[in-house]
Amino acid sequence: TATASFDLGGNFQIGDDGPALSIAADDSSLGVAITYDGNTTTDGNYQYDTTTSADITADATDQAAGQTSATLTAAQIAAVFSTTSAPGADGGSTGTPSYSLLFAGTDGDQVNGSWTSDGTNVVWSEITAGTSYAGVLDDGSSTQVFRIDLNASTGEVTFTQFENLDHTTAAGASSGPESAQPYSDDYLTLANSQLSVQQSLTLTDGDGDTNTATASFDLGGNFQIGDDG
Repeated sequence: TATASFDLGGNFQIGDDGPALSIAADDSSLGVAITYDGNTTTDGNYQYDTTTSADITADATDQAAGQTSATLTAAQIAAVFSTTSAPGADGGSTGTPSYSLLFAGTDGDQVNGSWTSDGTNVVWSEITAGTSYAGVLDDGSSTQVFRIDLNASTGEVTFTQFENLDHTTAAGASSGPESAQPYSDDYLTLANSQLSVQQSLTLTDGDGDTNTATASFDLGGNFQIGDDG
């Protein structure tokens, strides 16, 4: 009688599993947040209206308060993004989204390619990478004309206006110089391919495997500045 044997060690393997994740962005229903150079009742104060682009009348309460900023809320931003995920066999997949601004240009690029304030070019300036970018006067003073700030935890985006913008036939102007009221129905619109909002999400499963996905949308079209006369 004879016998032989072999060790099964190394002949069976169990592959790992990890979480599946994808993110999509659709900002078609996000709407427009609006500031104003001024209006007939509070001359020269910068106003805002967070209605849709179809509604060009500033809210009287906002005007009276002299508010200077327009906000795309955390809820509005979150609604842009949709997530598809599966925890995998190890389970336990959890994660919290974070947000950042993606700047497509370079410091010194003219905003919209043509924006000016009292005839002086308004150019981009990075204030804080990923969360804050401003349009500043290109005259050596670095005076902020407007600033766009993002909350990295919630995604909320705020446009704050500090100086007037020239509503001419420049890129983004809807009417150009006007000779009678209402001046405030002439809008400058932030153009595409300058600033985007990115959502990032990392899922971690039960044994520590991770999967990260990102998606973004362009802020072009989502901020407008009404004229004053």
